[in-house]
Amino acid sequence: MLSSVEVRIATVVDAGAVAAVHVRTWQDAYRGLLPDAHLDGLSVERRSEVWGRILSESDLPRTGTFLLEEGLDVIGFIHIAPTRDDNLPASTGEVTGIYITPSAWRLGGGRQLTDTAKASLEAAGFATAAIWRPAHSTNDRAGCRTAPARSTIEATSCSSRSAIARLFSCRWTGGGPVPAFWA
Repeated sequence: MLSSVEVRIATVVDAGAVAAVHVRTWQDAYRGLLPDAHLDGLSVERRSEVWGRILSESDLPRTGTFLLEEGLDVIGFIHIAPTRDDNLPASTGEVTGIYITPSAWRLGGGRQLTDTAKASLEAAGFATAAIWRPAHSTNDRAGCRTAPARSTIEATSCSSRSAIARLFSCRWTGGGPVPAFWA
């Protein structure tokens, strides 16, 4: 587990740190899956501009970014928003991205970020959360099964791995057990 780690709300000032985590994580996680030239061409400076715009549009609890910090270092983040998928109900939120630096993988930071995202999405009134994710992501470690692209499933049906960019969806309800994705 990570020691002295905190989750906090990101602000526009954090755009560079978020971009650095985003680029580094893509370069490590997708090496061998995407062309090296594409990964090597990713720019923290360009991503910082994009993240500056995204962070300036934060409207928590519906839309926003949470940072995972160890000391003064940003080591991960999660971004949430209403779903961008027109085929999903308006009661669906979305985790548009979750990234953790490779040195902090499998140490519990993802759970801290998803717990925070879940609380925010629930506070915003969403009944479901969706995420586009690669097959090798932590969601599979949580035991959740994915469905074909552009569909949803209940998080309680668990097993298997799937192809890149499958839609994963979790539904939670008050009073019941927490679905595997959020557990």
